[in-house]
Amino acid sequence: MKTTIRLILALIFVGVISISAVLLSRKGVGGAQVDFTSGGLYTLSDGTKSILGKLNQTITLKLYYARVAAMKGPDQIRFWNNYYLYVRDLLEEYTRLSGGKIKLELIDPRTYSADEEEAIRNGIKRFPISDDESFYFGMLATTELGKDDVIEFFEPNRQELVEYDVSKIISSLMQRKKRKIGIVSSLPVMGPANMSPYMMQMMRMQGRQPDPPWTITRQMQIDYEVQSLKLDTHEVPDDIDFLMVIHPKNLDQKARFAIDQFVMKGGKLMVFVDPHCLADRPPRDPRNPYAGLSHHAGSDLNNLLINWGVVVATKKIAVDRAVATKTGRPPQAFLPYLTLNSECVNASEAMVAKINDVRMLFAGAISRHGGYSTFRPLLSTTKTGSTWLPKDATSLNMPDAQKIQKEVRDGTEPVVLACLLTGKFTTNFPTGIEVERDGADDETPDTQPATTRPATTQPATTQPATTQPKDKTKRIEPVKESAEGAMVLVVSDVDILTDMLCYDRSFFGMAQSGSNVPFVLNALEFLSGSKDLISIRSRGRFSRPFTVVDEIERETDRQTQEEIDAVNAKIKGYQSELDALGKKSGSEQDAAVLQEAVLAKRRQIEADITAANRQLRDLKSIRREKVEALEFKLKIYNIAAASAILLLIAILLWLFRYFRAKHYAAQRA
Repeated sequence: MKTTIRLILALIFVGVISISAVLLSRKGVGGAQVDFTSGGLYTLSDGTKSILGKLNQTITLKLYYARVAAMKGPDQIRFWNNYYLYVRDLLEEYTRLSGGKIKLELIDPRTYSADEEEAIRNGIKRFPISDDESFYFGMLATTELGKDDVIEFFEPNRQELVEYDVSKIISSLMQRKKRKIGIVSSLPVMGPANMSPYMMQMMRMQGRQPDPPWTITRQMQIDYEVQSLKLDTHEVPDDIDFLMVIHPKNLDQKARFAIDQFVMKGGKLMVFVDPHCLADRPPRDPRNPYAGLSHHAGSDLNNLLINWGVVVATKKIAVDRAVATKTGRPPQAFLPYLTLNSECVNASEAMVAKINDVRMLFAGAISRHGGYSTFRPLLSTTKTGSTWLPKDATSLNMPDAQKIQKEVRDGTEPVVLACLLTGKFTTNFPTGIEVERDGADDETPDTQPATTRPATTQPATTQPATTQPKDKTKRIEPVKESAEGAMVLVVSDVDILTDMLCYDRSFFGMAQSGSNVPFVLNALEFLSGSKDLISIRSRGRFSRPFTVVDEIERETDRQTQEEIDAVNAKIKGYQSELDALGKKSGSEQDAAVLQEAVLAKRRQIEADITAANRQLRDLKSIRREKVEALEFKLKIYNIAAASAILLLIAILLWLFRYFRAKHYAAQRA
């Protein structure tokens, strides 16, 4: 009986100790915690701590999550429970480190409840699951002065950016005015607002609707005021903080002078050019459906950039087998479609240090070209990167992945795809430019002074004012050297901004994909001088690629590609023979078609095609067999390692007990 009581008490005490240990490990002495995740996913970065240290008022964070609805929903909804726990734990860190300035409220907005009405009123997205349940997962941040901001929905592809999104909202709530971005583009980046009335009319006549604004511009509008600029004058408006030039085509002298002088006055310029932009679609011509094949979809701003220190290739396309994206069925590497990994970013630059998975399509190559500015590479290919020179427009508009692989040879140096220029810039217009005078300046009055006579004489006569025509143009004197703070960021791809590369369609609508958007927003944060947010944006990764497996697949593809091409050519030749034999037998209407020699030839060709297809399958299976062999080896290692550790522990325990028993036996003797 006493033994049973002792056992029960022991179990109770063990439970109490375990619970206390968990609570202590969570709260710790003074709130200390230990985060063992790679990249510190549950630890707030120094940038967030700096932002929290600047808080001067209380901010309430309301986290809306339909937990009950998620438990009742399908598997794709229940996945969000782990995501919610991560967001909740991260927000609790905010409250812990804010010194009481951040308050957290957890709300489950049940259907037909006041909480649901509040969530909808505050802009939290609603996703109906059934007639009785709806799914919510968003956050509202409110200051004690009534200013608020909202994360409508925590997108799945932004899990590694949750801290940035929350810190950005907290930081924006403390700011009074949004910065303004001016966009100059030949593409409908801003939707119909960026399109001329003539183009809109032409599209309607063709039965087409104007394209909506690009999603990335709508995302920029959350934190910035975005304005489309035509640059039909010789200067950029004074209230523009950043200037984005996207796919500039046929810019006149006044527009180039305005961009040049914007930089000379200390402005921040972002240039996106492209040797072949897929977003630059050719105009439709019902009379000639092939007219688009000769459409030139390239752009450059080299007439300004060369003097500032770089030149972007207008015909050569950057390629790299190591980071080429696989497309098509069956999937094969399309060399101009790059998915840049951590090896392709300049780790010494805060703007991109923790960026990964940047996608670029038909990007150009950036090279140094003298100049007095400081050249700082941001994105590049790996060391095996090189360039591909298309033979004609058809090669670009109808590319052949296998043909490109044969034409390209691996390089030995990285190809720069994005760079930052800082330091002193000199103007491209040292003598200024001539512009037309405004209406008020067309004529300058040359007035003769009025002649006044004494009142006793005849009335005074006043000579009428005469005008002398002046030149209809005037010269604008330039700022010849840049002011402090001027920066120019150059990216050799425009498609990096498009929805096709930035976002994926998901169950919940457009979801961010890859790191294209973080790269652009990082650049804006850097140019605005907000280093706190830069240090937060992409500090951790939730998905980890199997680099060894990827390398096995690439190496196998290189080794077997020539054999696969030879087998495919052999199959094509056999098929041509078979087709020719079929045409011959079909044209002859006599019994000679059924001769044994013809039938034997057909059977032989069919057997050769079967054998060639079998050889082709064997070649393509080599990659799968190597990956499966690696998987089997890892399983063996894991099983053997676990068994060996358990066996070693058992042996050590046995030895310990053996020698302890022997020791006690010796003492008793």
